[in-house]
Amino acid sequence: MGRSKDLSDFQKGQIVMARRLGQSISQTADLVGCSRFAVVSTYQKWCKEGKPVNRRQGVGRPRLIDEQEERRLAFLVQSDGKATVAQIAETLNADHEKKVSEHTVHRSLLRMGLGRRRSARGPTVIPVHRRKRLQWAGERQKWTSPAQGNAETLPDSPRADLGSATKPTDSSCAQELGQAGM
Repeated sequence: MGRSKDLSDFQKGQIVMARRLGQSISQTADLVGCSRFAVVSTYQKWCKEGKPVNRRQGVGRPRLIDEQEERRLAFLVQSDGKATVAQIAETLNADHEKKVSEHTVHRSLLRMGLGRRRSARGPTVIPVHRRKRLQWAGERQKWTSPAQGNAETLPDSPRADLGSATKPTDSSCAQELGQAGM
């Protein structure tokens, strides 16, 4: 005996109300026009979850792009950030036994949260920029903090003249500080 269609929300509500009003399982099944098993399972779901609405899962055509293919799709998008949906679909179809349309790829990208993406733009690195950047880094390579010894100090730094702060203070200043604290 095959499965009949799902119970409507109204029928599930009828089952719950009839059982709460004290009708038997058989009376409720006759009233709604379903099997006794449907009455029992619907009422049990309502008692456990508080809601009788539960649609059957797995209804409909299976997806062409399953979880494994979605991971592969995400990798393709990540590896080539400027690829269009058509290019991604073409790459995906090259190794896929089932052909996937651009529309399906686009829906999968939207479902994965990759819609309207922009590629992250890095700085333009041409030989002139590279040479200038290396020259700048080479000039500053020996900079260290003043506490580390004889190395050059950073120019225009408020910490450039910390040497005087580490010297012992004058005794008169120490006496003034001691009196101010009393």
